[in-house]
Amino acid sequence: MTLVTSTQVRFARLALASAALAATVAPAVPAQSAQPFAVVLSGVQTTIAPGDRRIPGGGVQLMQRFSRAYASETFGAVSLGLGGQYSRHVRASDRLDLSSLIIEPRWVPLTGTSRVFPFLAFSTAVQRVSGRAGSSDSFAGTAPVRGSAWGVRFGVGGGAALRLTRRINADASLQYVRQTFGRFAPSVSFDPTMTYAATLGVSIGYPR
Repeated sequence: MTLVTSTQVRFARLALASAALAATVAPAVPAQSAQPFAVVLSGVQTTIAPGDRRIPGGGVQLMQRFSRAYASETFGAVSLGLGGQYSRHVRASDRLDLSSLIIEPRWVPLTGTSRVFPFLAFSTAVQRVSGRAGSSDSFAGTAPVRGSAWGVRFGVGGGAALRLTRRINADASLQYVRQTFGRFAPSVSFDPTMTYAATLGVSIGYPR
């Protein structure tokens, strides 16, 4: 069974390439933003797994970041992000919407540069999936059913931010995540799944 599509692979490669580019550009502040707060708007790619199949999807993530939850000249900085994510997943008779409320701390180590900010990240999220999904034998003629389920997600990964201007950064990340859901409908369940979430976007620091 193919776990990821070529589109997902391209998106993940783009996020990784952006992070790698950021890590090779180089100038030292232990924070991702010169401002204490930032709003981050990103595109996102991820998958969900109803029954015995995986369904890729794309969407958007909006996050408020507190750039200096903790900072020191030896440790670097910890920033905290609070936000939401939405993605739509469509394949054959499946049409699912995935919404998440996310908490994401990041550790930004000291790098000797004021332009590039590699980071390690951990995330936890409450998720809700809703819409229409086929049962595991839907391809044998069983009609898809409507339902919804709540779940949780835990992720770990990293990425990098690249300063474009004093207030604007490019931001790329890739996390491996484990997600679990309750029963979607009597004939449809979501197995605990290891997948990924790739994001690519921009952050805008404030106030000036």
